[in-house]
Formats: sequence, C-alpha cells, structure tokens
Amino acid sequence: MRFKGLSYTSEKAIKEQWFIKPKARSIDIVYDPRNINKIYISYDNGLGHDECYLMENSLQYKNCILEEIIFNQELLSELKEKKLQEQNQMNIDLDKEIEKIVKEAKKEKQQSIGYEYSKSKKLKGIKNNRAVEKEVNRVVETFDLGVVNIESKIVLISIL
Repeated sequence: MRFKGLSYTSEKAIKEQWFIKPKARSIDIVYDPRNINKIYISYDNGLGHDECYLMENSLQYKNCILEEIIFNQELLSELKEKKLQEQNQMNIDLDKEIEKIVKEAKKEKQQSIGYEYSKSKKLKGIKNNRAVEKEVNRVVETFDLGVVNIESKIVLISIL
C-alpha cells in the first residue's frame, strides 16, 4: 500500500495477498508525523491496529519526519521537471542544428550540380548542341574509298 508516496506492507496485506490481487481501496490509517517508519491500519472502529512498515524501495526515507519527506518529494519533482525542460530544449536545439546542416548540404549540392538554372535554361542551347554534334559525327564517320583504314569496315553490296 502507498501513503505519501512511500510503500508499506503488513502481515495482513501479505496474508490477504493485497500485492498479488491489487484493488483500489481506501483504508483508514493512523501515523505519527515525527516518525513515518511505521503506520497503523485501524480496525474494529479504531479499537485495534495492524502495524505496517516501510518496504525496501522506500527505506531511503527511514527515520525521516513527514515534512522532510514532503519537501524531498517536491524537490525531486521540481528537479525532474527542470531536467525534462532542459532535455526538451536540447532536443529543440538539436533539431535546429540538423535543419541548418541539411539546408547547407542542399545548398552545396545545388551549387556543385548546377541546379540553380531552371529547366528551360538548361535546355535552351540543346538544338545548337545537337547540330554541332551531328556535324562532328559526319566528319568523323565519313570514309574515303581511296584511303584504306583498317578500323573502318566497308560493306560492299553487289547489284546484279
């Protein structure tokens, strides 16, 4: 069972297997705020009490008063919140740095490939380039029957 964020157990809780078959239950307890090592479950209209003692996971608060426990829990909560805010800020800063690196990489890629030109600018001189390439190919690919070139192959077709 839990009280003020601390875990307690008792003989009754073990016998009735409260931890194996957990149920949401409200139990009246009695405690001394100067010593939270033990709390007491009242029964028989307050005539009897079962002693509950701190479980192992709450032993760091052994021999503490209730005010110290509450203060420590609030401090821990504030520290967790501060750490969460710092982590969120670090994540935001990291995302910004990644975006900056990606933008720089895209800019460098565009400059190295030449993407700054539009498609129409790239295709503007293509007709002239094709004409020049065809003329170069005509000169290179022509053959003269008077000159024998081992590399060129001439196919003779006989017509009857």
